[in-house]
Amino acid sequence: MQKIIKREEPKDLYLWRRKNPHGRYCEINSTIRQGIRSACITEQYGLCAFCCAPISDNTCHNAHLLSQDIYPQHSLNWNNIVTSCNQKETCGKHQGTQKIPVTPLMDECETEFIFYQSGRIKGLTQRANDTIRILHLDSERLNNRRKRAIEYFLYNNEYFPPAEDVQAWDVEILEALIQDCLHVKEGKLAPYSPILVNICRHMLQSKK
Repeated sequence: MQKIIKREEPKDLYLWRRKNPHGRYCEINSTIRQGIRSACITEQYGLCAFCCAPISDNTCHNAHLLSQDIYPQHSLNWNNIVTSCNQKETCGKHQGTQKIPVTPLMDECETEFIFYQSGRIKGLTQRANDTIRILHLDSERLNNRRKRAIEYFLYNNEYFPPAEDVQAWDVEILEALIQDCLHVKEGKLAPYSPILVNICRHMLQSKK
């Protein structure tokens, strides 16, 4: 995950809530829903809130951190809505009505998980492992997508030849990689780049 900082809610959503103080998400029209998706994509830099896959208006949906079925009173709370990819076996589609213990709005979402170059993910706390289970963030297909993205980023940039031992990379190189991964281009981050940041930061910790 990457930490998401919520910005100002869409104007259409704000005005609808003012007119309908007891309204629910299921009652708003498609135009307002689209505005929510677009705003979330912008503040998420074009990445899924959960797996960090690239998303667009046509490949994502609005996801509720607290299920709108169980917590309808929070279904229009802007701080309860993020945008998820449409992969059925992971993320928002897999969540159902379950409550997510570690959300992308929490600082801990960047510290309670550890990723590996193989694409695998591991929770460092019980609630992180529960989050992985609820969102199925350790699916084989997702692991493979992460692995391919990590390898593409590392070996298609001008850092090292593919045969270079990553574990031997020095602090300067790792810090440069992190800065490149955090670089926002045309409002977007590179696909899965927060995952590579996580890997580099854990490697840096091992060198200190």
